Amino acid sequence: MGWGIYEADAVAGRKVDIRLAGRLLSLLRPHAGFLFLVFLILLLESGTKLVQPYLVKVAVDRHISAGDPEGLLNIVLVFVLVLVFGFLLSYVQANMIQRLGQRILHDLRVRLFAHIQELPVAYFDRTPVGRTLARVTSDVQVIHELLTAGAVAVVGDVVLLVGIVVVMLAIDWRLALLAYAVAPFLAAATVLYKRKARAGFRKERETNADLTAVLSETLAGVETTKVLAREAGAFGRVRDANQRHLKATLATVLAISLFYPAVEFLGALAVALLVGAGGVWVVGGAVTLGSLVAFIQYVEKFFAPVKDLSEKYAIIQSAMAAGERVFGLLDTPQEEKPARPRVPDPLRGEVVFDSVSFSYDRGEPVLADLSFSVAPGERVAVVGATGGGKSTVAKLILRFHDPTAGRILLDGVDLREVPPRWIRERIGFVPQDFFLFRGTIADNVRMAHGEITDERIRDVCRIVRADDFIRALPGGYSAPVAERGATFSTGQKQLLAFARALAADPRLLILDEATASVDSETEALIHEAMDALLAGRTSITIAHRLSTIIKSDRILVIHRGRLVESGTHAELLARGSVYARLYELQFRPGENVPPAASRA
Repeated sequence: MGWGIYEADAVAGRKVDIRLAGRLLSLLRPHAGFLFLVFLILLLESGTKLVQPYLVKVAVDRHISAGDPEGLLNIVLVFVLVLVFGFLLSYVQANMIQRLGQRILHDLRVRLFAHIQELPVAYFDRTPVGRTLARVTSDVQVIHELLTAGAVAVVGDVVLLVGIVVVMLAIDWRLALLAYAVAPFLAAATVLYKRKARAGFRKERETNADLTAVLSETLAGVETTKVLAREAGAFGRVRDANQRHLKATLATVLAISLFYPAVEFLGALAVALLVGAGGVWVVGGAVTLGSLVAFIQYVEKFFAPVKDLSEKYAIIQSAMAAGERVFGLLDTPQEEKPARPRVPDPLRGEVVFDSVSFSYDRGEPVLADLSFSVAPGERVAVVGATGGGKSTVAKLILRFHDPTAGRILLDGVDLREVPPRWIRERIGFVPQDFFLFRGTIADNVRMAHGEITDERIRDVCRIVRADDFIRALPGGYSAPVAERGATFSTGQKQLLAFARALAADPRLLILDEATASVDSETEALIHEAMDALLAGRTSITIAHRLSTIIKSDRILVIHRGRLVESGTHAELLARGSVYARLYELQFRPGENVPPAASRA
């Protein structure tokens, strides 16, 4: 959500703010009982602050003026007891608020991450990781500050202000009106501050999210940056994003730095009015000295919450801006689930594309009226030029996206009727860019199915020829895996990708450029295991290196999103069309024909 919508329509902005404030406060609802105790303690603490100036009034008027040291000592003892009681209440309240805040922080982050996991892949395609990370970290932290140091404290400040006004009017309405003479100027300063600060806080959070996104992307691509010797360009992007954040922050700081001195000045002016006019009334006998002293203390206590409220307003505005983005993320539609799910159980592995068309974000079609079928147990390869739509075929089968036209059938069931999680649990997928998580090698292979035994892990690793390099590592299958598998070669990570996909014994296996990153020796090892690996299961191999798919039962050639050829390796070469040209580009006359060709 852009922050500018609020500037465009002030009325709509206020409505959104009220609704957003309601959603933020709803986070407190599960903790209503605990919150009630916090407010009860808060009321008692405010009462201790209200009684202190009144005790001073009593001490001056009844005991100091009357020369009663014994009575004065009693008042002093009561005053000390009130201070100690207030201290204890403040300690308990602060402790309870922090506990409450941490619980809310925990619950909100769990709720956010659970929602993020259910978002469609299209969301991650168009949203920088840094922005999503900012929602779960810094934005949630700001909301935590609102619900602890903000909302509860604001209630306490309001209670104290109302109490001060009531007590001052009860003691002497003339001194009260005199003290309130600066109220119109205080209201004007508050309104001006609100206008200046509101947009500033929203812009500050936006630029912070942008900075986080730029930093995340820059750090993720640091190796590429160094290879291209583009450190200066990367530094410039971070510097510019940081400069925009600084500019937004300084604008907010300017509003705060003007408001605080204004409140201080108005508070001092109120005290001056009380001392001047109130002093005259004391001399004339219209007002007691104790009342004047108490009023000066009440005024000081009155302006302290006002300044505190301005500080809390800053927290509130930051939290409102953060809340817009957090709830915007929570409101992002999750992956569509069928209203009446159907599943082909048991899964045989038949795949049918029936006049399928697809485009990303309503752009130029990536696939156009694509139709083909894969029989159970058939080994089919999909080839074509880069950008022709090969990998999109895999994404549609896995329901990362749904076709914009046509349908895809899995064992005769439309994929739109099959829950995405059910599909992914039963299809083995080996991508070109394989991701390893922190943990152990066994943990990474077991991710496909949590109940896979250690024996099964070793078996599949032997099949894909990963067992040798794993056993050579210190710790073997318990060897630690660094972030993104940084300590493994690309080929080793690819072998682990095969092992992860096969560990759950899927009936349908999709290989998306699965051997593109391995060397010829490793590729040969994988091919040795392919016959046993793919026996009895459906496989769809998306490949650019044609040597990997020569033994396929059928090869589909996709060009510009359309199926232009289909047949075996020998049949397609004999036709001398698109596939033959692709083959000639990879194996020009005079070069050795790949070994697999002789077995075609």
